[in-house]
Amino acid sequence: IEISFERKPNGEYEKITQAPNSKWVYYYAANGDEMEYTSVNYFGSEAKIWQILQFKDIMRDERGNLTRKTSVKFKPADKYYENGDIKEIGLYKKLQISYEYYE
Repeated sequence: IEISFERKPNGEYEKITQAPNSKWVYYYAANGDEMEYTSVNYFGSEAKIWQILQFKDIMRDERGNLTRKTSVKFKPADKYYENGDIKEIGLYKKLQISYEYYE
């Protein structure tokens, strides 16, 4: 697994994690809060893209626990992405979590 970081002039940064058949790109605000991330899955030894998920609308409560996340699925316009267009298929999953804290 290879992990790299890229900082932007406004203080935001990207964390890129590359594995043999997957790639994740995380986008962080200048304060370190996760804004969104994208998961890309590859097929076969030629590393053709077959699925892309974008996770956004990420919210956390005051304790840092995940409370909301929406994921949207994308698919290459042709069977497997080869410098072609990527089209949005639609909502993949919408997650909403509530917590009860006890004193």
